[in-house]
Amino acid sequence: MNLVVGVPTYDNEDTIERTIEVFEAQTVPPAELVFCDASTDRTPELIGRKATEVDAFEITLLEQAGDGVADAYNQILAYLDGDYDLFGTLQTDFAVADDWVENAIDIHREHPDVDVVNAHTGIHRRLDPTEPPYFSGRCFTAKAGVLERVDGWDANFLRGEDWDIRIRLTGAGVTAFGTERLAYENVADDPPITLRKALRKPTSATFLAKYGPWYARYHPSHVVADALAALSVLGVLLSVVSPPYGVALTLLTIGAYLAGHNLTMGDVDGSRVMGVVRKQFLDGIGVWSAVARLLRERPDWNMTGFDPENIPSQMF
Repeated sequence: MNLVVGVPTYDNEDTIERTIEVFEAQTVPPAELVFCDASTDRTPELIGRKATEVDAFEITLLEQAGDGVADAYNQILAYLDGDYDLFGTLQTDFAVADDWVENAIDIHREHPDVDVVNAHTGIHRRLDPTEPPYFSGRCFTAKAGVLERVDGWDANFLRGEDWDIRIRLTGAGVTAFGTERLAYENVADDPPITLRKALRKPTSATFLAKYGPWYARYHPSHVVADALAALSVLGVLLSVVSPPYGVALTLLTIGAYLAGHNLTMGDVDGSRVMGVVRKQFLDGIGVWSAVARLLRERPDWNMTGFDPENIPSQMF
């Protein structure tokens, strides 16, 4: 049983060599390491250099034609064309134990009826294959044909592609569970929330445009949080025209967002107040940007696998 690892990359010159070294250290090497790269820095050069130095497995570098992680994954799947037993991935900010590949192969042999095996994240703990499935885009392995069953990822999502595909995988009846045997470690500092990230964020507006009212019933907290964020931005703009109403709207939405976020999520960038407020306004800008993009582009959504009757709300 061979395992091929696919890794989307974008300006990862500081971490890409370490990512390759993680797989060099494996007790059982992967059959192939496939990068799909859209970098503007030295990332492809470093991958190419390491490819000439590694003998234990093949390293392939694809130049990404589109944009976003979902598009990169789909390009990797198209390149493989089903010629693999297991497909796995690991983001470049993470590292795994030296027996990660060996464990992944063993777990799939131990559970031949399970389609996807995820790293145990410490938040969404799924250690029993009989429980509702969970899919983690950061670190997982999937049997051949499983991702193709839902036509891969939806390239309309520049970020949040894992949230979308897990909905469709579940609807398609894919079985999955998480285990500490595939645990990963964050070896890079979490970058602060930026405007660029906010503009690419998978807002609830995007999911509502794709799934309609079903998504609001399925994940109402996402919709409420984004509505508060969008209204806070509107409140600031309204303050220029009508200060009393604009300031009142801004303060009301900030208070509601702060209360909800601190109760459920905690701090942001090390702050439970200013970090959360900053995130709120950036999220709000992201929502309005997403609405404008959706009206302008009218995406052709990948709905393969979506079956609302087969998606239990408790899976998340």
